[in-house]
Amino acid sequence: MSRGLNNNNPGNLRCGSFTYCGEIPQSTDISFRQFYTIQWGYRALFICLRYYLLILKLDTIEKIIYEYAPQNENNTGVYITKVCQSVGKCKDDIITWNDKDTIVKIVEAISYVENGVEAVHTDVIIGYSFVELKQYKE
Repeated sequence: MSRGLNNNNPGNLRCGSFTYCGEIPQSTDISFRQFYTIQWGYRALFICLRYYLLILKLDTIEKIIYEYAPQNENNTGVYITKVCQSVGKCKDDIITWNDKDTIVKIVEAISYVENGVEAVHTDVIIGYSFVELKQYKE
């Protein structure tokens, strides 16, 4: 099993200065976040994507992936190509948070690139629904 799936962190989000809802505090993986369930991990990935789109104004797959998987970490160009193919968009097509279908496809594509296996769509949708619930806020 991949590190991301083992950590219930399908986006392989790195540890940082704040904690996502559903994150295991003081996890055993000092580099990557761990979540109680895969759905919480997907929620965190959606929150990250929402931040990129709405706060950082990264509105294309290319801009998103350059921030998400910078060139010093891996082959960013191949990553962008794989996400674009999975989503059915060009690297410079404008993406908006309100386009739920595209956002879900991007999250599923990132999960696939990070873990090498298809995301379970129902888990992704549950993660998305957690973003919409008002009691869970970052």
